[in-house]
Amino acid sequence: MLTDTEIRAIAQQIVDESKRTAHVDQGTLKRSISYTVTNGKYIFRQMYYGFYGEDNPSGINSQLEANARRLM
Repeated sequence: MLTDTEIRAIAQQIVDESKRTAHVDQGTLKRSISYTVTNGKYIFRQMYYGFYGEDNPSGINSQLEANARRLM
């Protein structure tokens, strides 16, 4: 079983990786990607930044959700 410190390190890794790969023009999206712990639940969040052009048909701004599913 993982300790709370190890789980927080994984959560921070998810946030860092998502910030690094986010589609950004001014940095607002990168600053909004974060996580909190409430009653033992890890909540990841990011600002909805709108559709990111034709090169991203899914409209996803960052890989936060995919990273959280993969690592948690």
